[in-house]
Amino acid sequence: MVFLYSLLILLISPDVTGQPLMLKLAGDAQAGFHVDIYSGSQLLVTNTEEFSLQLFNNDLSTVANIAQWKAASFTNNKQSITLKKDSYIK
Repeated sequence: MVFLYSLLILLISPDVTGQPLMLKLAGDAQAGFHVDIYSGSQLLVTNTEEFSLQLFNNDLSTVANIAQWKAASFTNNKQSITLKKDSYIK
């Protein structure tokens, strides 16, 4: 997951040089939203299961796993795409 965050930061950083990569919103409210990575018009990466998370407290006495988290809504502008969903953990 750290790799994915690093990749996203590199892709949206204005100081990155090299091939022009773009993030584009994909999906719908029914199936869930995710982000695809393009080089020009060529699709490079698509991932329909945007994140899998493991959450835990400091002493590791409670652990929660969220597999294949998909966004239910989004906001976007020229500089960023934000995926959103309320997730409840027991």
